[in-house]
Amino acid sequence: MEAKNFEKTIEVIQKTDKDAQVRIDGSMLYLQEENHR
Repeated sequence: MEAKNFEKTIEVIQKTDKDAQVRIDGSMLYLQEENHR
């Protein structure tokens, strides 16, 4: 039971990290676009 909850927590953390990384990448692209104008 404990181990299963632990794995679930890891999955949630990884998903959150992935979402954060996507937002960071999006911000970088946006800044690059702004700088090219």
